[in-house]
Order: sequence, then structure tokens, then C-alpha cells
Amino acid sequence: YQSSARGTIKDKANFKVEEDVAALRKAMEGLGTTEKTLIEVLTQRSNAQRQLIAKAYEKGTGRKLVADLEGDTHGDFEDLLVALVTPPAVYDCHEVIKAIKVRLYLICLRFF
Repeated sequence: YQSSARGTIKDKANFKVEEDVAALRKAMEGLGTTEKTLIEVLTQRSNAQRQLIAKAYEKGTGRKLVADLEGDTHGDFEDLLVALVTPPAVYDCHEVIKAIKVRLYLICLRFF
């Protein structure tokens, strides 16, 4: 079976990873976070481009983009941004583990 479903986010034309890294760094520096910039950069790039951004961010700052996003955002917004910059296979594994933990918890509750 081959799905005919396709992703809706395509590679951004004229993609410049250095510009995106600089924009993200500026958006998260100092007090407060420029959420609009985070949204624009991370939602308008393909997954492959977001992975390049994450690698370049770490190379340029010595810090992981995920860690900085977790430190500067919170709640559902944080979860969304972290999901966007996490490689799909890694994200899927985390979600499966989370689901298994919930199931085990529910099973344990039923037996006690």
C-alpha cells in the first residue's frame, strides 16, 4: 500500500540556514521571547530544513535548539516547537514511550 498523502510544508526557496539561526538566537535572547519569529521560522521550513537549522544552531551557539526552546517557552507552544525540531523517528519513539507509560499506569490502577 502506498499512501497518496503528502506533506504540506515544502522546502523554503532561497533557504539560508545562517539567517534562520540568527533570527532564532535574536528571538530568544534576553528577557522575553519573540514568539512570532519562532513561529515564522519553524513552521515555514520543511523538516529537513529544520534539522539543518538545529544542527547549525548547536554548532554556532554550543547549545541545543531544543534546550533553548524548552527554556524560553512553555506549555503546548513549547511542545509544538520541540516537536517541530525533533527528528521524526525520535519524536515518534518519545510519543510511543509516553503512551506505553500511560497504559501501564492505567493497568496498574485496575489491579490495585
